[in-house]
Amino acid sequence: MCPMAEFVEYFNNLIPGADLNLLFAGRQECPPDKHCGGSRTYFLLHHILGGSGTVGLPAPGEGEPEPVRLTRGDTFCYFPEQPLQYCSSHDDPWEYTWTGFNGRRAEAILRCCGFTPEKTVLPGPPSFPLEQLFDTLLAVLCRRDPGFDLAADGLLMQILGSLARLTGRVSDSPPSTAVTWVEAMKLFMETNFQKPITVARVVSHIGLERSYASRLFKEHTGTTIQQYLIDVRMNRARKLLAEGSLSIADVAHSVGYADYGSFERRFRRETGGAPGKFRY
Repeated sequence: MCPMAEFVEYFNNLIPGADLNLLFAGRQECPPDKHCGGSRTYFLLHHILGGSGTVGLPAPGEGEPEPVRLTRGDTFCYFPEQPLQYCSSHDDPWEYTWTGFNGRRAEAILRCCGFTPEKTVLPGPPSFPLEQLFDTLLAVLCRRDPGFDLAADGLLMQILGSLARLTGRVSDSPPSTAVTWVEAMKLFMETNFQKPITVARVVSHIGLERSYASRLFKEHTGTTIQQYLIDVRMNRARKLLAEGSLSIADVAHSVGYADYGSFERRFRRETGGAPGKFRY
């Protein structure tokens, strides 16, 4: 068993260039008036298990951050290079658990949870079930069984996924995130074009309203979602036909068409010729 002392912290294996990489996690029963400051080069997320304390939120104008009192169930997160300012209360110091992480997708995922450099606090009900996930994470990092680093990164994703569900939203949708949604739609189609997916399925997967998603996609790509999906399928079909290792019927199935007839009609419409002409 791993010790659960007043302060524990365990470290993960590091994967340079990862989409999301948990660096470490810990837990502490803080003494009264314990203050933390400075800044960090990674994302630092805390979840409060009991007691209370204050977190400095970015002020609307110039001056010092405005302290906000947080209690059990609340979560706060600081972004890299952001000045830290949080302190346990004098009469009822908090106990919290934390994790530090980085990665190419870290900021985008945090924004899906509702965190931004200007919004560092996410209120949560006292019964919000993050404590068990953090306990499991600490145990995994402490034992360091084979594959523990993969398990740790998976638990971090579960923690962030729980926070995203708490906010009840997929993400913000200002212009700065529009490209992210378009890239997500493109990636979904490029990964799943072999299946009978539709435009409705694409936008449902992303979590956006259809007309809004279609407008974003057209603005940023110059084509429609439907046409992009057709292009992905036809490009793959031409490649498979040129290779010649599959029958034309198998090519049709490989690019998401249930029958040869519908594939041939679409292929002729898009390329101006029959599939057989692309054999050689």
